Amino acid sequence: IGACREGSVCVYGPEFQCCDEYVPHQNRCTCSDQGFWGCEDTRAACEADPDTGRCNRVVAVCQARNRVLETVNDGTWGGDAAACDRIEMSVDWHDEVLRHINAWRVLADQPPVTATPNRDRAAQACAVALEVRGEITHDIEPGTRCYSAAAAQAAAGGLVHSQPAVRALGDYIFDFGERNYAGLPHRLWLLSNRLGQVGIGSTDAFSCLYVADGGGTGNKPWIAWPSPGVFPVDAHQADFTGWSIQSDTIRLFGAEVQVTRDGVNLPVVTRTLEAQGGAGYGLAFIPDGWQSTPGHYQVTVNNPNANQPAIAYEVELVDCTAPEP
Repeated sequence: IGACREGSVCVYGPEFQCCDEYVPHQNRCTCSDQGFWGCEDTRAACEADPDTGRCNRVVAVCQARNRVLETVNDGTWGGDAAACDRIEMSVDWHDEVLRHINAWRVLADQPPVTATPNRDRAAQACAVALEVRGEITHDIEPGTRCYSAAAAQAAAGGLVHSQPAVRALGDYIFDFGERNYAGLPHRLWLLSNRLGQVGIGSTDAFSCLYVADGGGTGNKPWIAWPSPGVFPVDAHQADFTGWSIQSDTIRLFGAEVQVTRDGVNLPVVTRTLEAQGGAGYGLAFIPDGWQSTPGHYQVTVNNPNANQPAIAYEVELVDCTAPEP
């Protein structure tokens, strides 16, 4: 501020990353030939640049893709399910599960979630009860081995799996299986606006992710998978169970989807989802005679329901394993 000597340079403010490059300051000020400082917010300039903005998103989604696809490592549980032992997961294991959950949410351009001790304890009790039972269920009833009110609550309001917690997450996103096909219930929950706090519990063989009543405050009008913008081509696996769109407010019953690439219409088979808690409404569509490859896809949802907003977006599928041209 004020007068200065021509040619002087001043830098200040916090460091940041711009397209995976370290910048040691946020603002750069130079002295003009008029003898006054002129300052540039270099972080704002980085974020406003379309090319840099895309580059930053590529870095973020490829880092998330690498975590969820290449570091699927579960810990080892030290308890005894037969004794209804509720020893919790190690801190490192628990935190790795949370990092994976939030990496999936980065791919959906959704904010991170947190875990709370009370919800973790309930989820761990749920996982132990499931292992003793030897099969997954959302109904842990009084009188059954290792029953507790907390275990029953987490099972009823959670995602349950006959795999430990990290490995279960990929299955939740892909939602393979005939029962899941109708609603993609696990994916809708993991990407949900309603997800804010979770509980994480796991043994070596079963896991429970407590998601209901998590106090999420997201307000996106709709959430797509794969999400708009840059997205790793090998992370969505949605050609099999469906590209999906979910919303808390937009009715999607009977909506028709049009997908184009390079101006060519790509046929799809569309179905309405039976949203089960993670969203109010949902639909999915599967490629009919084509498969996803790197490139730009335009998606338009033609909604027959009165007074419902239109949905249109572009997905740029990228290969995170290939160097940028």
